[in-house]
Amino acid sequence: MRRPRRTRRNAERSKRAGLRRRAGWGVVIGSLLTAVLAGPASAHVSVTPDRADAGSTPTLEFRVPNERPVTTNAVRIVIPDTAPVANARPLAAPGWTTVVATEPVSPPLVVDGREVTEVMRSVTWSGGAIAIGGAETFRVELGPLPGPGPIAFRAVQTYADGEIVRWNQPTEPGGTEPERPAPTLTVDPDPTPPPIAPTTTSAPASTTAPTVPTTVEARDSGPGTVVVIGVAGTGILVLVILSLRRRRRGTPSDAR
Repeated sequence: MRRPRRTRRNAERSKRAGLRRRAGWGVVIGSLLTAVLAGPASAHVSVTPDRADAGSTPTLEFRVPNERPVTTNAVRIVIPDTAPVANARPLAAPGWTTVVATEPVSPPLVVDGREVTEVMRSVTWSGGAIAIGGAETFRVELGPLPGPGPIAFRAVQTYADGEIVRWNQPTEPGGTEPERPAPTLTVDPDPTPPPIAPTTTSAPASTTAPTVPTTVEARDSGPGTVVVIGVAGTGILVLVILSLRRRRRGTPSDAR
């Protein structure tokens, strides 16, 4: 006996509806698994790049996700006391108002040959909105960077309902990532080699014997020598006069 057509149609509709329901549950379960697996790896405040050289002034990008069912309306990045930075310049963020907070430092720091009496303490973006399930990137030029070593920034995220989430937990080397890790920048040593001081090269020692001057310098004979010479000259003159007189006496006179 044949089944009525209406009964067969109803059975086919029920079968298709069941298939659609199973497919829908599959999509939901897949989305949940994706969120669970990817959430811990990506849903936290991060900084890019995560490495920079000491003495440089890089442009840092802080990516802030929205994990709650309300919007985020303020983000503050706090610079730690252990990493004094003289300059901070936030780049344009449409829809957000930016405020840079400074703090006096004593004694002054010397940065690039000049004294610095205050350092950057934090940068705050407010007045905008990070959508539910979305993320926003905030950029700031920061430097010159001290170092080397890690700089663990503290990120403070304020939601529209007043809840505040602090991303300030340090990540231990080789350890598991905490629930609210602090965005960390690793500062490498300055790759610029230090200037080399000029060295003074001494002339090599000469192996040639010093030349003895051949000119004999006359020495001052003093007044005694002059007296001796004068006496000797006077004696010779007396002898010559006596000799001439003797010759005259011994000569015969002329005959008359």
